[in-house]
Amino acid sequence: MSIMAIIQRWAHFLWIFPLIWGSAIYVLLTMEVDVEPAGWMFPHLDKLVHMVLFGAMAWLLLIPLRLSLRQSVFVAALLSFSLATLYGGWMEYLQSSLPHRDGNWADVLANAIGAATVLFLLRKTTRTPLTRPR
Repeated sequence: MSIMAIIQRWAHFLWIFPLIWGSAIYVLLTMEVDVEPAGWMFPHLDKLVHMVLFGAMAWLLLIPLRLSLRQSVFVAALLSFSLATLYGGWMEYLQSSLPHRDGNWADVLANAIGAATVLFLLRKTTRTPLTRPR
């Protein structure tokens, strides 16, 4: 049995990774912080953090979506981007309702850019291109 056959057989267990990552994002983005994140090292560091968090989310969603739905890589990448971006938007909405956090559209944009960047880099570096099927 090949490694891909084993991975496909156990594809439903791969959902645990984006669920754990999504839970970590939830905790990080809803907890109370003592310092303003932009003041750590350079201005807008929080945007870079958002890009990394939601880029990783898109990457972790890609494989289980591809294997579970048995769709093309393009469809799985589109769904991965959409889910990561929607989750990022929902997190910003949730942050806007918390007294110790604030949500803004720039963070939503950073979430989407992070998800798109990771999928773009995957397209450029993998053997299976993330292109529309013909």
